[in-house]
Order: sequence, then C-alpha cells, then structure tokens
Amino acid sequence: RVRRAAIVSFSEFLLGGFSISNRSYLEKFLSKLGDPDVEVRRQVSQMLSRMSIYLNRSNYQITESGGRKIYRVVPYNLPAPLTTIAQRAFLDEDPIVRQNMLKYFYALRIPMPPLTLERLLGDEDRGVQMAALDRVNMLAPHDAVFRKLRELTKHEDVGVRQKIASIARSSSHSIARDILRNFRDDTD
Repeated sequence: RVRRAAIVSFSEFLLGGFSISNRSYLEKFLSKLGDPDVEVRRQVSQMLSRMSIYLNRSNYQITESGGRKIYRVVPYNLPAPLTTIAQRAFLDEDPIVRQNMLKYFYALRIPMPPLTLERLLGDEDRGVQMAALDRVNMLAPHDAVFRKLRELTKHEDVGVRQKIASIARSSSHSIARDILRNFRDDTD
C-alpha cells in the first residue's frame, strides 16, 4: 500500500508539470516496472511517455582541446539493469502493462526484440495484440514477425485482419505479398 501511494504521488507530481532534474528519482520510479504489485507496474507503465521528457534530457560534456573548451551533447541511455527490467515488462503477466509498454516503449529509447513483438502479436488479449500490430511498421521488418502476421490472416477478428492487410500493403517484406494473397479469399 505504501509503495502504491508513493507511486501515485510521484505520478501526480509528473502530471502536474513539475520538473525533475535528478535522474536517479526517475530511474528508481522506472525500476518499479519489476515490482511484484501489479497496480504499481500499471501506474509506472502508464507514465512512461510523461517520464521520458525528463529522463531523456541530454547531458553536456565539456572537453578541452588546444586550450579551447568544447561542449558536446551526450544523449542519455538507460542503464543496463533498467533496460533489462523494461524489456521484461513487454512480457509482463498483466495485459495492461504489456499494452502500455507497447504504446510507450519508444519513449525509453530501448529496442524491442523482434521475437518479443512476434510473441505479443499472438497475445490472447486483443488490446495487446492491436497495440503490437501498431508497432510492426515502427521496427525493421523481421521474418518471424511477418510469419506470425501470415498466421494471423485467419484471425476471427475483422479489425485484426484489416490491420494486417494495411501492414502488408505498406511493407516491402517478401512475406507481405503472401499475406495479401491470403486475403483474396477473405469473407469480409
């Protein structure tokens, strides 16, 4: 309960537009994607896009060359342990966390492994599946992902099939043509 209250308070602080210059607070907040309490994980995953505004601010590095100061912008990267926690959250047991991760992972500047996307395309939760379909074109085409899309051409949900057709139309992947051929006999 105390962790939940702290997470909600910190979220309200972020939503209130207060600037947070200390990255360690944000990193600690983000680490709660691995918390055992599902409500904490949901709240943190929901705040990813808002948190990234403060988390991804670049640092300046000052070096000296030939007696002159040189200012360089150094982009922020998540520390490896936080990247691992965030990537595990893609496959969280809770569908709301999985869906939020799909919607906002770009804000953390972390890669989504293609095999994770493939797995999420076959998720039993329709919201997760639709969010995964929204991300297919954001990533480089991958054989496993397009093979999964080809499997999903027989999905019972017309909305899923429509999204797959749209993805296949805009893709140059070799399996995309097979997907479109599969839709020639679609009843809808």
